[in-house]
Amino acid sequence: MPVRFITGRAGSGKSALVLEEIRNRLEAGGGDGPLVLLVPEQATFRHERLLAGAVAAGGFMRAQVLSFRRLAFRVMQETGGAARVHIAENGKRMLLHKLLLHRRSDLAAFHRLAAEPGFVDRLNGMLVELKRYRIEPRQLMEEADRAHARGHSALADKLRDLAVLYAAYEEAAGRLYLDAEDDLAHLAAHFAESSYAGKAEFWIDGFHGFTPAELEAVAALMRHAARVSITLCLDRVVEAGERPDELDLFHPTARTCARLKEMAAEMGVEVEPPVHLTGAPRYANSPLLGDLERALALGRRPDPSRASGEDALVLVEASDPRAEAEAAARRMIVLARDAGARWRDMVVLVRHPEQYRDVLATTLADYGIPHFFDSKRDAGHHPLPELIRAALETVTGGWRYESVFRAVKTGLLLEPGEDGEEAAERLRLELDHLENYVLACGIQGSRWTDDRPWNWQPASVLEGEDGVGRGGPGKDAGPYGRPVAEAGTENRSAEADPAPGEDAPDNGRDAEAVRDDPAARMDALRRKVAAPLAKLESGLKRAATVREMAGALWAFLEDADAARKLERLARESRLRGEMERAREHEGVWNECIALLDQLVEMMGDEPLSPAAFADLVDTGLSHIRLGLVPPTMDQVLIGSLERSRPGTARHVFLLGACDGVLPSAIGEDGILTEREREALAEGGLELAPGHLRRLLDEEFWIYAAVALASDTLWISWHRADREGKAVLPADLVRRIRRLFPGIPVAVADAVPADGEDPEAFRRRVVHPLQALSLLTVRLKQAADGEPLSDHWRRVYNWFARDPGRRDMLKRRTAALLHENRAGRLDPDVSRRLYGVPLLAGVSRMERFAACRFAHFAAYGLRLKERRLYRLEAPDVGRLYHAALSLIGRRLAAAGRSWGTLTDEESDRLAAESVDALAPQLQGEILLSSGRYRYLAGKLKRIVGRTVKVLAEHGKRSDFVPAAFEIGFGPGQPLPPLTIELPGGARMEVTGRIDRIDRADGRDGPLVRIIDYKSSRYGLDLADVYYGLSLQMLTYLDVVVTHARHLLGSEAKPGGVLYFHVHEPLIRAPRPLDGKEAETELLKRFRMTGLVTAEPEIARLMDRTLDRGQSLVIPAGLKEDGQFHKSSSVIAPERWTVLRRHGREKIRQIGEGILSGNVDIAPYRLGGRTACRYCPFKPVCHFDPLVEGNAHETLRPYGAEDIWPILEGKGEQA
Repeated sequence: MPVRFITGRAGSGKSALVLEEIRNRLEAGGGDGPLVLLVPEQATFRHERLLAGAVAAGGFMRAQVLSFRRLAFRVMQETGGAARVHIAENGKRMLLHKLLLHRRSDLAAFHRLAAEPGFVDRLNGMLVELKRYRIEPRQLMEEADRAHARGHSALADKLRDLAVLYAAYEEAAGRLYLDAEDDLAHLAAHFAESSYAGKAEFWIDGFHGFTPAELEAVAALMRHAARVSITLCLDRVVEAGERPDELDLFHPTARTCARLKEMAAEMGVEVEPPVHLTGAPRYANSPLLGDLERALALGRRPDPSRASGEDALVLVEASDPRAEAEAAARRMIVLARDAGARWRDMVVLVRHPEQYRDVLATTLADYGIPHFFDSKRDAGHHPLPELIRAALETVTGGWRYESVFRAVKTGLLLEPGEDGEEAAERLRLELDHLENYVLACGIQGSRWTDDRPWNWQPASVLEGEDGVGRGGPGKDAGPYGRPVAEAGTENRSAEADPAPGEDAPDNGRDAEAVRDDPAARMDALRRKVAAPLAKLESGLKRAATVREMAGALWAFLEDADAARKLERLARESRLRGEMERAREHEGVWNECIALLDQLVEMMGDEPLSPAAFADLVDTGLSHIRLGLVPPTMDQVLIGSLERSRPGTARHVFLLGACDGVLPSAIGEDGILTEREREALAEGGLELAPGHLRRLLDEEFWIYAAVALASDTLWISWHRADREGKAVLPADLVRRIRRLFPGIPVAVADAVPADGEDPEAFRRRVVHPLQALSLLTVRLKQAADGEPLSDHWRRVYNWFARDPGRRDMLKRRTAALLHENRAGRLDPDVSRRLYGVPLLAGVSRMERFAACRFAHFAAYGLRLKERRLYRLEAPDVGRLYHAALSLIGRRLAAAGRSWGTLTDEESDRLAAESVDALAPQLQGEILLSSGRYRYLAGKLKRIVGRTVKVLAEHGKRSDFVPAAFEIGFGPGQPLPPLTIELPGGARMEVTGRIDRIDRADGRDGPLVRIIDYKSSRYGLDLADVYYGLSLQMLTYLDVVVTHARHLLGSEAKPGGVLYFHVHEPLIRAPRPLDGKEAETELLKRFRMTGLVTAEPEIARLMDRTLDRGQSLVIPAGLKEDGQFHKSSSVIAPERWTVLRRHGREKIRQIGEGILSGNVDIAPYRLGGRTACRYCPFKPVCHFDPLVEGNAHETLRPYGAEDIWPILEGKGEQA
């Protein structure tokens, strides 16, 4: 049977000749043999459309457009084999995963690699290559022996492992399945038995090369078909036996042509005289592109003068990939608007489509350009595969939070009980609450599935910093331990709904405000979530084989009603016009069910553990690829240089022409290295071309892409990649610029320059949304003083006059005038929001002084950070407070003082207190794991060390504890500190004082306040002045004011002190004896704060103080009995000044809260700012570089400078 070769360079009309010949055969009639056009798989749809358009009759029966695989299926239908199922790519990977799992101990080179991510993909690629190049396991084993004899042990081990896995794969899959390579083998072996033999005439078009398996199929066609015509892109006629130069541009096709002619000669097949086309009809409308094709193919230098003024070749330099895509989109709209081009006339080619997929998809969608990606879509993260993967991870991985909520968030596990978006939104909100609850309580494992109800309260039952309400949430607690108040309640105070780290008293809220038990609601919802997953877990545990496990997974999908939910998603996508998305929803269900079918057929009766089954399914799901049919005829095609076969296109856009991309850098990422491939070729085992040959072939793919355009060619590149790294243009760009120096390089700026002429401006501003975005930038520049050109004035007026787009313009211009400021609340709103009387803790007032907006976010909006089940610094601090208070109360109840404790008693009391409090801290977190139990032991040591130091302080001091953890406020032992506010309002300050000590001085009782801190803390008078540190002075004011009620008589201030609870590390240049070590330890625990500047009071606090620095308080005495300059002391009368200033500052804060001040103005004091640890930065968006945002800069003061201001004698800031 004769074979004919049709050759010619790109654009010479090879495909057009083929279509014309088929059309002539159809029109002539008189024959009954099929006319088959054999093309690559991805080009069948386009060629069917072209053939249908070429036939004048409007229809045909004899002509067929087939790929190798479809031809093989036709032959199988006639000769047998069509009943065998084709194994999908994900099925192959699952089978290989299982083989690696079972045979890992037999592998030498792949023993460690077998468990690495991605190795299954590499192994699959290697086996596909072996099958395509007709290499059998026996040959690999023989070559392994020869490699071992030559001393190439690494190669020998690889080949042996490949032979073992290859043979096992063939044995496992060959019984039931065919893959694409088996199709070609069947086609080659049985073509002579089909009806095509002797009758069909074949035209093979669109191929640049063939694998050995495809060559065998072509050989069968040559022997048995009526006639075979093969088109190849060549610049000359190549004869049999010719060896093309390695650097020849047409090396891939020349080598293919020579090989085919050699095969024909070996088989005795007649080779007709070749048809070599030398014209270039493709470039009839654009001679410049014809010059470019000839220059690249033949090296002929064109006449540079022809390039001037032509628009056929466009070179564009963009700043980044997005600007590049937007420039291309603008060009497409101009072509469609001004040149009458259809979208289907345009093709976008990139070397690596996955790198441009997101930016092209979003840009073309924004510009309203229909488009289609000529590549299979990765569906591994579609909601259905994600549901299956997450469900299996949940039941095999211990019900971890991440796995459970990945399943929940697919939207396929649960659905609202009612139809409608409102019901769906309610379910989403409930599931969000459930997630917060689970995170806060640390729920995992069996607590999801056991019958015990969920009744945890995530909020700690230990005391908070302000102390009020430190018993944990009571009967009115809302979700996650937060009190629930009825919206709009007049007497609703912020302390009734505290900010993180604070608690509040019960304000006597109406019980009806709490509509149900949040813990019970969460418990009911978790049962709905856990039920289908628990059923799957039970089914997998009962299952002994893969078949039974697949049945359990199928039952889970049925229970979840996943098929119906996907149908609903597909229907909704169609209503929105998203046809590709609708087809994806439909296709992914079929793929997942086919995956289960293949699992059962390949390994149905094999025993497998649930974890291994989950790994197998995950391997299959990760490789689901959907090949979608273009949803419409008229759309822009986006493809790759190497894979896509658009044939010809009027307008081609070649994007990403950057160095390292064109040509692409090809590395060694396979199982065999380049050197090992060469060694196999020397032994007679020829594989696919190595990376060096593929790198040389890149030039051919670039040529084919450039030569594709018939009317216009757009080549663009970007100066910087997505990471901002500089990128150079490709060598192709440099060559074109040398060939056509008269062609300018356009620059794709983000905003067109005002100096452009009207026509250029019209070409760049082509779409309303894009025009509005650019107009916004220009208006911003105009606001900064730059002139606004007439071009942009006309654009502005066009939007302003159009009723449908006027609102869009208003929103954009409003954004231009936006300043990041928070408007003041109406005073009536503030009173309703915060309540009157205003009930506030000290830390709340300090937050208002630091930043008004942060106060509003915490106490007005009641925003909170998501609570996580982990031990953080505030939790540790609360434990310290509670433990020391508990020990203090036990000592007081026993009538003992701190100074009477021995070291053994201190350790015992510390251990008992931590043990007693641990179950009350953060949902028993200290008892939840070995790590936390170890941490509990460490906390016992710290508390024990602290108790010993406090005992030593007790031995040295005449001050004795008078009260521990005493609260002041409504319903507390002490009344609140009441401040009258303007307008008849009142502010009640609440809190809880860690410890109050008293001593009898010469002039009467003295009191001092001690506050336990888990970090180093000092009292800065500048912070007191600005209201940033009001806690200790407020506590002192409350105690002194109500001393008669508390102590039975009036009392004077003795001091306010912070005690740092920690475990200090003592460093010394030499070993210390016991006495020295104790002294160093006491120095580390020396309290900070302020003490009354009277030596008598200082000695009452440390009776060992004679001269030198005290080891107890921040004071020291000189030889003359006066205080050291470094002592933190104040004169007795200045306590009154501080108390008066504190009250005035509280009054100002209360007035500011009720007046509605919510300014975004965090303080800055030296190097400190309110934003450093603020959790509300994502809410306020404060940025000092943005207009309208600025810190409230506070002037730093030293101790000597601040007193005149506090006393009203100096200049205030």
